[in-house]
Amino acid sequence: MKKDPKIIQNSSIKNTFKKLNKIGEGCLFVVDEKSKFIGSITDGDCRRALLNGKNLNSSIKTFFNKKLIKLYKGHYNKKKLKQIFLK
Repeated sequence: MKKDPKIIQNSSIKNTFKKLNKIGEGCLFVVDEKSKFIGSITDGDCRRALLNGKNLNSSIKTFFNKKLIKLYKGHYNKKKLKQIFLK
C-alpha cells in the first residue's frame, strides 16, 4: 500500500492523528480542496491545539503550519541549505 502523506485542511484533529498513525510518519502535508500544498502539520501541533482548548472534532484549518520554506532541487548548494536549516 502506498503511503499518502497529504491531508485536507478541513480534517479534524482525530482524523489527523489517525492518518499520522497509519502512515507512520511525524508530519503530514496539508492541502486545499484542489490538492494544492498549503502547509504542514505534526502530532505536536495537534497536541498543543488540544491543550489550548480544541477538541478531537476541531478542524486543523486554524492551526496547521502555514509558514514554510520551500526548497527546490538544484537551486541550493550544501552550504546555503545548512544556513537555511540552522536559521
